[in-house]
Amino acid sequence: MPEVIKLASAKNLEDVLKAASKCKGTVQLLEPSMVISRKHLLGAYLNARLSFKEHTNIAKNMAIEMLLFASMRKQIKDAIPVIGAKDPQNFVAFADNTKSFNHIATLLTDIREFKPATTESIKTAKNYSIDARNAKELDTLVLQKMAVARISD
Repeated sequence: MPEVIKLASAKNLEDVLKAASKCKGTVQLLEPSMVISRKHLLGAYLNARLSFKEHTNIAKNMAIEMLLFASMRKQIKDAIPVIGAKDPQNFVAFADNTKSFNHIATLLTDIREFKPATTESIKTAKNYSIDARNAKELDTLVLQKMAVARISD
């Protein structure tokens, strides 16, 4: 899958969000301190796609549905404060393809690789009540928590 996941900054976060909402693909801006790993975001994106395919989606668009899965919440009002981008100087930009990423790239002032260290990922996972000992276990637990969060009350 040719997804693009980058750390970025911008002069105006609202302008980037506005441009992202006009993309034909899926673009989401997230709080880096709440993103566990690249697999966390990829899992959220794939779960969102599946929910639309199976007509079990909560949100009306893919980007918000992905945000719900990534935050492990069912309510948009609960998901945005948890994992929505807050700081224009530091956020994770996810796009499901290069063309969609390029649509927002001109508004970004800095673009860097997003590769959190395993120790940081394990620490971040604790924000979601996920306790893992290593990276392999972490990936499994994140995907499980996403699924359970969607079906539980």
